[in-house]
Amino acid sequence: MGSGKDGKDLSKPFTNAAFRAYLDLAPDCMAPWLIYWPQHMPGLNNKQRDEDGKPMKNWWPFLFY
Repeated sequence: MGSGKDGKDLSKPFTNAAFRAYLDLAPDCMAPWLIYWPQHMPGLNNKQRDEDGKPMKNWWPFLFY
């Protein structure tokens, strides 16, 4: 989202700590990830940019149509 150096994306290691907060809501081995994952997909009016610097499209219509 451009929060790194020179407006680039900030790269950081990904661990299961990212979705650990959902473990109480869905206490099994896969559900916390399945809650986290769609919440972090580019949606309507998102701020994500593609490689050319253009705004990314909303991904949700591609999942359903």
